[in-house]
Amino acid sequence: MRGPSCVASLVVAVALGGCASLPAPAPGVVSARIEVATAQGVAKAIRFAPAGGQPLRGVVVFIHGFLRAPARHADFAARLAREGHVVVLPDLDSPFADGARGRDGAHALALLREVSRPPDAARLPLIVGGFSRGAGIALDLAANLDAAERERLAGVVLLDPVTGAIPQSLRDPAPPVALVTAPAAACNALGRSFAPLRAALRPAVDVEIEGATHCDPESPSDVVCAVYCGAPDPARQARFTDALVAFVLSRTEAPVAQAPR
Repeated sequence: MRGPSCVASLVVAVALGGCASLPAPAPGVVSARIEVATAQGVAKAIRFAPAGGQPLRGVVVFIHGFLRAPARHADFAARLAREGHVVVLPDLDSPFADGARGRDGAHALALLREVSRPPDAARLPLIVGGFSRGAGIALDLAANLDAAERERLAGVVLLDPVTGAIPQSLRDPAPPVALVTAPAAACNALGRSFAPLRAALRPAVDVEIEGATHCDPESPSDVVCAVYCGAPDPARQARFTDALVAFVLSRTEAPVAQAPR
């Protein structure tokens, strides 16, 4: 979760993700904050990459949920980085600000283009995805790719999505999609997004994790999410992460570029 300030967020009791922080180092992975100036402000993210110049196999941009934080997806980002991916976790501003969804999508696109700047990285397969509200922003991101970027788009990952309109440009043909959900509950808007997404995008992977809560797609999650949306469970969190990683690995090719040092 990101708002105008961490203090303000706590005051209104929406500190579901807390102030964004850089995750603890993971073996074989380097992580760093990145910032990109845009016409709408400064786009911020945490970037994960393989350590030691390991060859790369893809770029993943994954967007956190409503009032959450990028570090809530650090475990799967580190795991994908160890498998040879550059993973970008955008740090979104307050969803209550005017034009938030459009700005968030523009910032995610700017971050994607920043990590694709090296010549070899521009050839890497691309996966975009998101959790909860972030799934809708991921769909916007995919819809706004230019022709060369769309050629790179290898898949879209939607974890327990809560989203509105599905961009028409993604429907025909739809990119390969993985839809991984919890059972319908209040925090995923009673699953109202699921049927329209299935009808429009015809997911190649469509899995419901039995007994899951809306916090289980996060890893690590936190006690505040548990209070609002139900306690996460390590086994269920692992199932979400495993499904996500398996889809990404199935959609990316053998390494084609050197990791940034």
